[in-house]
Amino acid sequence: MAEYITDGASGGGFEHDDGEMYAIFTKMTFPQLEERLIHAESRDAKAFYRALLNLKLQIAQEKIVGEELL
Repeated sequence: MAEYITDGASGGGFEHDDGEMYAIFTKMTFPQLEERLIHAESRDAKAFYRALLNLKLQIAQEKIVGEELL
């Protein structure tokens, strides 16, 4: 199912499939997410990338430990 997402500030947006954002997230590496966090311009963007980094770390920990933490 496709949705239309707006960014609020500029009124612009993009269309995406539900799984597309997840696929992009799973392909991103820790260094890529860290780079986006470092270069994020707003406090909200920094919080967003920090949350993604934390989620990616938690998923990696689950794979090592062998049990779901969420």
